[in-house]
Amino acid sequence: MRAILLILIICSNVLFGQESVQISFDTLYSIPGTGKPSSLSDLSAKTQVRVTPDSLVFSLIVKDNDLKSGSDIENSDRVEIWFGYPWLDFADFIIGGEGNETRIFRNTAEAGDNADVKRFLNDGDYPEGKLVHPESGALVQPDVPKRESLKRDLVFAGLVRLIFKIDGSAIIHANRENYLAFENQTGYKIDDFSKYAAYSSLKTEDGYIMEIRLSNRCLGFARPEVMNKIRLAVDVYDVDAKAGEAKAISTAKNRYYARSFYMNEIELPFKMNIKLSDFPSEMVSSLKINQDAVCTTQGWEGFGISSGSIVYAKDLISETGLQEFYFHKTTHLYSKIDKPFNIERIDITYDDLSIFKQHEVYLKVGENVISGKKYRYTGIEKNSFFYLPKKVSDTSFVIALYDYEAVDPLGFGEFGHTADEFIYVLEIGPKGQKSVFNSGQRLEAAKSVALGEEPPLIVKDVKSLDYEWTEGGQGISIKTKGIKKEGNREIIFKRDSQGNFVLQ
Repeated sequence: MRAILLILIICSNVLFGQESVQISFDTLYSIPGTGKPSSLSDLSAKTQVRVTPDSLVFSLIVKDNDLKSGSDIENSDRVEIWFGYPWLDFADFIIGGEGNETRIFRNTAEAGDNADVKRFLNDGDYPEGKLVHPESGALVQPDVPKRESLKRDLVFAGLVRLIFKIDGSAIIHANRENYLAFENQTGYKIDDFSKYAAYSSLKTEDGYIMEIRLSNRCLGFARPEVMNKIRLAVDVYDVDAKAGEAKAISTAKNRYYARSFYMNEIELPFKMNIKLSDFPSEMVSSLKINQDAVCTTQGWEGFGISSGSIVYAKDLISETGLQEFYFHKTTHLYSKIDKPFNIERIDITYDDLSIFKQHEVYLKVGENVISGKKYRYTGIEKNSFFYLPKKVSDTSFVIALYDYEAVDPLGFGEFGHTADEFIYVLEIGPKGQKSVFNSGQRLEAAKSVALGEEPPLIVKDVKSLDYEWTEGGQGISIKTKGIKKEGNREIIFKRDSQGNFVLQ
């Protein structure tokens, strides 16, 4: 069980006008798998951690009666600081792929489970050759790496390990090779966090004193503007020349290598000052989006985590629950619409494990936030209708939103590659917002569209359609292209005295 620490001291406006907290660890515990100290003088430590929104400062007093330092890290006395992402509990996965492809799997998504290749292959349903399609009976070539390419490996998506030797030599950002799978999938290059750290080490009569100063970039993984908890572990290693076995103690009582779940979790009375390079901080706060971020060579950038049962081929999924994990890049495009009213917009784009690439749109209108997706799910189409506000009075405007719901997130089934689409027009003014027009369409699956309300106009045999504003926002023109030429038509809706758009 991970330790939930009490914040012992809370100070406001102490360091450069920032809030800060100080946490004390008066007892460090033996790390399983290492030698146990024979006495407090053999190896013991006390640690204090001061956290501000921008930094972390670690102060250690270590008792060690036999200091050893050398070029070999594993055979040197040292302090290791680990950071773990609070929203990902493990780092052990099963990796496969050929060429530039990197696929990441796991037996389950349970934190208490382990990635085990033998059990993955023997107890699961990972294919050995071609598969039989359950409906057609046809042989299907699975779209997954070959069994012999699979191996257990650590993926440090959410983990940072920094090493500080007692001789004051260079700081080491360790295990950087374990970022490779994450970097291959996201396209990011994770920064060298040792650049954002500094420390001093002073030998004493019975050990040493070490002070470590870290920028919040050293967290490596965070959630901008909302992150008020961190996971960390401070490990102290003692390598005695005579004993031949490393002894190690940690602030985490139940230490487990490369598992953030077992680290110390600290709840903060403030939020860490993490800012995305392409997403204004005020907008992040307003939307309250839990956006994952990683510190890359280009600064803090967005990423996402998606997971689900492995898809072996179209319509074929792991029935034993073998899981695939995918780390994807998330990009943001910020813009402002000054006229007719002050509107802020953010477009969020990412490609996860679902069948369609995601294009989310968020609009901040005063204190209100409205959202939708770009038009349309099959591929972005140019238009001058959606998310373009039109002033309809001195104090109000109308704006069109688009959204859809995929028939099947993975594209399974006869119509799994299609979606139900929804168009909304809102009027927004001093008294709030109201819906003034709705339509729904199923073009790929049913070739039909339902326009307006009470009752809607049903148009069938539609191949495509285009929405346009008319009369400066007082009307909507909908041009449909039929499967046959005679199905081409223009349908007009205009605002009535209540502000609703009605069929003309």
